[in-house]
Amino acid sequence: MNILVVDDCSIITGSVKKILNKISRVDNIFEACNGVEALEVLNKNPDMKILIIDWNMPIMNGMEFIEKIKKIKEYKDIYIIMITSEGSKEKIIKAIKTGIDSYIMKPFTMKALQIKLIPIIEKLPK
Repeated sequence: MNILVVDDCSIITGSVKKILNKISRVDNIFEACNGVEALEVLNKNPDMKILIIDWNMPIMNGMEFIEKIKKIKEYKDIYIIMITSEGSKEKIIKAIKTGIDSYIMKPFTMKALQIKLIPIIEKLPK
């Protein structure tokens, strides 16, 4: 299973990758620091199964990226997990309507992230 982690904070990216490396079903972990970079990675690796993305990033934010890929047939089935500090009811509703499958709020501890993230990934078909 290939996973793309997109966040402009290297601490978050590193934390997520550390957890993902514990999951045997994960084959490759790719990373990007904004939506433009993520699109380049995705175009080079179209067999991505999961996208873990932040909302607030420079150049192209997470929502702009998701709106863009949801229009591309090849990417419509990617499971999207948003990890963000955007927690207002309106933002969560917007994310769900845009195509987010799971939503994890920042800030979090490594243990809390692990408790939330691992079950989501393990239940997905490979």
